[in-house]
Amino acid sequence: MKVQCIKILSPATGKDLGQKSPWLTVGKTYVALALTIESGEVSRVLIESDENAVPKDFFINQFELIDENEQENWISKDGPDGMIWKAPASWLEEDFWDRFDEGDEQALSDFSVERDRMK
Repeated sequence: MKVQCIKILSPATGKDLGQKSPWLTVGKTYVALALTIESGEVSRVLIESDENAVPKDFFINQFELIDENEQENWISKDGPDGMIWKAPASWLEEDFWDRFDEGDEQALSDFSVERDRMK
């Protein structure tokens, strides 16, 4: 699945931030690494941001779907309040993102392996 950035909005205010930020560039296509679905609709998308290729979660209203085919390595996991996450299985483990943020070697490796399968 691929998305193209169509606008950059402040997550706090919803204000349009222009054509480029440290995280996104309007017109650029990104690989969707994971999705959050709420009330039956995609609400958020995880991509690698422009700066340092850090994975970051964005509201889907900032993107247009370019390729709707889901990634082959995604599974679905139920979350709270009817939420559904779609991502590689290892990324959906309870403490994966905490370990990733702390620089855990296995989490970083799992991220890289799964991300590379999606490119």
